[in-house]
Amino acid sequence: LSYSTGTSGQGDDVEKVRTLISQGVDVDALEPGGDAPLVMAAYKGHTEIVRLLLEAGADVTAVDPGMRATALHAAAYAGRTDAARLLIQHGVEPGDLAGSMGRLGNSSPASVIGAVVDLVAAAGKVTFDTMCASCHKPDMTGLIGPNLLDNQWIHGGLPMDVMKTVTEGVLAKGMVAWGPILGKQKITEVTAYIM
Repeated sequence: LSYSTGTSGQGDDVEKVRTLISQGVDVDALEPGGDAPLVMAAYKGHTEIVRLLLEAGADVTAVDPGMRATALHAAAYAGRTDAARLLIQHGVEPGDLAGSMGRLGNSSPASVIGAVVDLVAAAGKVTFDTMCASCHKPDMTGLIGPNLLDNQWIHGGLPMDVMKTVTEGVLAKGMVAWGPILGKQKITEVTAYIM
């Protein structure tokens, strides 16, 4: 896959990857330079190639020997929001980064985790704006629902408390249980945005 994941990641490259996968190429085999195809595609922001590799069963936990990073680390480090979001949707847990991060360029594990949290929070803002802002206002200062910017957390101010409140709702106060509507991933994203 080295010639297909390392160039532009568009058009012909996507078709080359599709063809190679259909021919049974091992999607986890390291490229001649020692790079892992999924990590390189994520790092370069080749989202469609990332999607193809994931659908072909690429190992999302594999660590690129050269970068000493997973695909999510590489996507976050390079600011590839779409690739990072796609990896998270395929089961990569952003919280698992701390223990597995080696060294990626000059970034620390904390900076990579921070970049991933920023990506997750950005997705949470979209959900907040469409589902929560009518009660909590777009600026989170509260309307029907309480202010989310002050230090007065009615049902607990830790991330797990916020997730529980959003998931289960507060029916006595008119807040619906969002768990069945949004699902765990969107609730995690909204919590990251609120926090």
